[in-house]
Amino acid sequence: MRFPERLAHPDPLPLVLSADPTPPPKTETLITETEAKQRRMLATCAGLEAELYRAAAVGYVTPLRDGMNLVAKEFVAAQEPAEPGVLLLSRFAGAAAELRDAVLTNPWHADGMTRDLDRALRMELAERQERHRRLLAVVSRTTATTWVG
Repeated sequence: MRFPERLAHPDPLPLVLSADPTPPPKTETLITETEAKQRRMLATCAGLEAELYRAAAVGYVTPLRDGMNLVAKEFVAAQEPAEPGVLLLSRFAGAAAELRDAVLTNPWHADGMTRDLDRALRMELAERQERHRRLLAVVSRTTATTWVG
């Protein structure tokens, strides 16, 4: 199926924001048709986002101050280990403290960002794989439960 066809949807749905698009527990047996459509749409959106992350040679996550931490971690989690993209991350993102194997950059310094992007785009496969392996180990060790706990 081609990418634009996946975006088409026969009837409009209201915007639904959810941190957990997983199906309800077995005890919740009745859901409306609208709720079912919304859940399918969330799963489709999450899948499209993961496909976009996976297709990217570089995940360019450069907030000027702390933010976009989950985006950086989602990029890492979505990568194919055999052919991963490179995470180019602002050193000001909170996730930079954990994701030290990303290529860290300073978004306030245009020349430095240009050099860091060039480095990420030219990175050899073996280095990309090793960085991804270490980043995925960090991302996999925490969950929403451990963040709250």
